[in-house]
Amino acid sequence: MLMGSRGSVPTESTAAPPLLLKLAFEVAVLGTSTLALFQRRTVGRMSSKDWQCLDMIHRRYYQGDQEAVSITSPLLQGHTALFILLLRLVHVSRMDVTTDRDEQLTAIEYRLLNFERDHEAAALVCPHSEPMLHSWTTMWRYVTIVLRIYLTSLQQHDLCSYSPQISALAIRGLHEAREIWSLTDKGAFTWSGPFTMSNTGASRNIAGCTIAFILACAVNDSQALEEIQIRLRNARECLSASHYEQLAQVLRILIRRKEDRLGESCRVDSLGRCQGRHDGLDLLRLPLGPFHILDLGSVRAND
Repeated sequence: MLMGSRGSVPTESTAAPPLLLKLAFEVAVLGTSTLALFQRRTVGRMSSKDWQCLDMIHRRYYQGDQEAVSITSPLLQGHTALFILLLRLVHVSRMDVTTDRDEQLTAIEYRLLNFERDHEAAALVCPHSEPMLHSWTTMWRYVTIVLRIYLTSLQQHDLCSYSPQISALAIRGLHEAREIWSLTDKGAFTWSGPFTMSNTGASRNIAGCTIAFILACAVNDSQALEEIQIRLRNARECLSASHYEQLAQVLRILIRRKEDRLGESCRVDSLGRCQGRHDGLDLLRLPLGPFHILDLGSVRAND
């Protein structure tokens, strides 16, 4: 559950201090969405009231004048919609293929398209002379591309990391990720918050690790995979021991599967559909999450 009790959904007249409410809301959204992918239980345990609560608070405090929303957003600079989309993607990934699932994917596609459009428009007027503003613009572009990878993998189950639809996105995502990593290494960009240490860089907190893991599932280049692996290893001191160990195990499985394919020509048809065994992108679609592959005791999620 996101916040509150199941029997007490806030109404539009909720008189909570906006800053306190926003902070609690953004902490809940960030933590729930970035950890949900690795939960072994279905995210569908969120009730309709939970989703109603989430949507109501977002409509009330995060729509309208985006500059004002960003200034008064204590953690996510008004970009809570991105992490709500991530949570919805995880939710849909655990669903059976149904009409309702298709409708939800269509709704997510519409929301992501709107965000991509608005973000690109904002980026055009982003003053590069203001380093921090440029850094955050790059960060949100990176997150948006990774969400697009996740969405595309759910829309078309027969794609793999060698499918042009995925590889083109992975290349774009890596470009943005490398810029963020470079800024982080220089100490020019940090993302301090409730899931970080005070000196944690943007690539080392739990949100950064989740986004990097999704990107790792989509790459088909050994150098890129090694870069992501190093970044995730560097996050060890910032994660709980149990979560890091599970993440490391899944990453080893992912690397093993990709090494079976690296350097080979992937057999994809004219539509980019994978004709062989998936090399890791399908880990994003496991009904009980990527950690469930550890329970199966297999290196193949689709066996």
